[in-house]
Amino acid sequence: MAVMKTTLTIRSSTFIFYRALQFILILSILYLIPSLPSFAQQNVPINIHGKIVNKETGLPMEYVNVFLANTTIGTTTGKDGEFKIHSAPIGAYDIVFSCVGFEMQKKHIEISERQTINFNISLAMKTLFYNQIDIIEKIADDWKDNLRIFTKMFLGESDNAGETKILNPEVLSFKEDKKSNLLKAYTDSVLKIENRSLGYMMKVVLDSLIYNKANKSIKYTVYSRFHELTPTSKEDSIEWDKRRHKTYLNSPRYFFYQLINKKLYRNEFKLYTGTIYDLLNREGTPIEWQDLNISTDNDSTVYDFKFSGCLKVKRGSQISILSFYKWYTELNKYGNFLKPFYTVEIYGYWGVQGMADALPLNYVFTEK
Repeated sequence: MAVMKTTLTIRSSTFIFYRALQFILILSILYLIPSLPSFAQQNVPINIHGKIVNKETGLPMEYVNVFLANTTIGTTTGKDGEFKIHSAPIGAYDIVFSCVGFEMQKKHIEISERQTINFNISLAMKTLFYNQIDIIEKIADDWKDNLRIFTKMFLGESDNAGETKILNPEVLSFKEDKKSNLLKAYTDSVLKIENRSLGYMMKVVLDSLIYNKANKSIKYTVYSRFHELTPTSKEDSIEWDKRRHKTYLNSPRYFFYQLINKKLYRNEFKLYTGTIYDLLNREGTPIEWQDLNISTDNDSTVYDFKFSGCLKVKRGSQISILSFYKWYTELNKYGNFLKPFYTVEIYGYWGVQGMADALPLNYVFTEK
């Protein structure tokens, strides 16, 4: 996407850099936002509880999904509309309240110590504005073509995508604005995505998705809850662990964690600067990680990454380019972006990653 609302990322869908500006993927995935530890988790006992009612009737709502966005942590409401979450790692989260046919709600929370947090939520029924753009019916060939585009862009094109599939594509509908050449995808249901490569079932609330047919770009915002798949053998568990480890190492989240914690001295990454044109077509000007300006206040978990322009990151044969919109970007000490939109464009290796490469924020990484 993970998803985030989130850091806006523009991803090239090809490894061939001179084509990157012709084929760009814009995404907004929430797994980059919360302040959640990647290398070490510190769970604290908490008491997040509350009640959810129908805004129109005032009656309790059963089976509402309540979860910390892009983690494995969540629950559903009972007949009385009540819910409880008892434990979570320290960090900042969006807690999501979602039910089919109703407008999703989310609240931002920060967990730093034992505490009690109470929510009383009223969910309103969702209204669809069909008159704004034409609807493409599922029986049309156009729906199949748009589903193919959606799947490719949404899941990404990495190795993990080959073993990831959307289990209920029939819940998707597409709206097309022919004048602007924009295609929008929406659903009243939760998308179910099975990732057999990493061993997760993701239940995804698709907040928005816009595909620009003219420049072949896609922008989406999602809120996901991860569930561990049941392994059929010990080998499955071992393989999933290896692939999760590899996926994390290949993510921008890992790079920024290493940078913030001053671990790039291992020469694992090589860095270059220049214009986007220069970096797409030639090596660029080499720099050291010490040349990058990262600062934080005392006792703060927020870091200012002060950089404007474009940065090329090489890790072995992997090449990615980051183009920053602003002169500084806020990160936490675990490498997660804290400012959601219009922060950075990403091309190259990291650009082919999508929902098939998403790891839950409470995934525990251990150096091997």
